[in-house]
Amino acid sequence: MAYTSSQVPIEFLHGQHVNMGAPTSANGSLFARASYVREHTARGLLGNTFLVYWRNWRVLILIVVFPTFPFSFWDSYIVASGGPMLNIASIISPFVDILPALAVTVAVSDICLGGTPGVLRSYKRAFSRDVLPLVLTYVALVAVIVLGFFALVVPGIILLTWFLFVTPIMVLERRYGLQAFKRSKKLGDGYHWRDFGIMAVVLLAALSVMIVYEGMMVGFAEPMNVALRAAIDTLFITLFIPLFYVCMVLLYYDLRARKEAYDSTALTEDLLR
Repeated sequence: MAYTSSQVPIEFLHGQHVNMGAPTSANGSLFARASYVREHTARGLLGNTFLVYWRNWRVLILIVVFPTFPFSFWDSYIVASGGPMLNIASIISPFVDILPALAVTVAVSDICLGGTPGVLRSYKRAFSRDVLPLVLTYVALVAVIVLGFFALVVPGIILLTWFLFVTPIMVLERRYGLQAFKRSKKLGDGYHWRDFGIMAVVLLAALSVMIVYEGMMVGFAEPMNVALRAAIDTLFITLFIPLFYVCMVLLYYDLRARKEAYDSTALTEDLLR
């Protein structure tokens, strides 16, 4: 299905056509498609990452909180109660993260097409088909990266960088298993260090805020109920998770635009798969 470049119909997003050349709407949700689905400088990509997050933080956080909070809270509660850092909740949590990672990919794609992202819409599209190969591929991804970090930190970082785009590849290209891993590695070839650097900047920004937060919470640590502290810690950490997913998706667009002339029309067609 092909669309003209002047107007991409996205009635599948919210029931109406949107002129992609229209000016920004009052709530900032509508932008020219060139803002995101294109090549970026490193600075521009970081700026757009924070911009997309800031203007859509409510729905992005809801997407993440919906499935992950119980396990993240359980993990925080065990650690805050004096339990081991490595526990059943901390082992399960990385595998539960598949849910928001895939859904945020859909939400960011909707945003970049001028649509209004939604929690249910994002999960419905992410898991509309091929659920088993999708889940198995993600489990393999987590296992490979975790084993890489356990072996030595450097191999883990390398594998994480190589396979950074497996999630959007599964959602938008419907590729799974070894095919998705190879595609991610090939898409990033020539830009792996750049991708790592950009993601590292986002991580450092998040860590800086977390350090300030931990310093502020020191005075409340003793009198505060353990369960309440665990809940607050979990919610605070959750604020930053969508930021990494947004950056990952925008990097994916950037590389496809550089290597494959990817644009919003192609993105629309990917969402219709």
